[in-house]
Amino acid sequence: MDCSGLLFMSFAAINVTIPRSSNEQALWGEPVKPQNLQPGDLVFFGGSPGSSTITHVGLVTEASDESVHFIHASSSLGVIENALETDYYLSRFIKAVRPRL
Repeated sequence: MDCSGLLFMSFAAINVTIPRSSNEQALWGEPVKPQNLQPGDLVFFGGSPGSSTITHVGLVTEASDESVHFIHASSSLGVIENALETDYYLSRFIKAVRPRL
């Protein structure tokens, strides 16, 4: 299962239909600044540092002043949780949205 499919199925489990692709999911909500992230928000990433093309999406699970964690589907590791603050994800972060529920 890919990252956008994970979110599609997760929202379907609570009877909420969302778009299937990460690019469409990025338009399905209100933009949120990284410092205002809350659990349930969607975070979007590019494939390389500085990219503006969305290739990956995750779902925020924890958000505090110190850290933001999100789940996502990794092609090599399956469903995992990571911190947004790592160099890898910060360098690829494009945007975040709060889903329309």
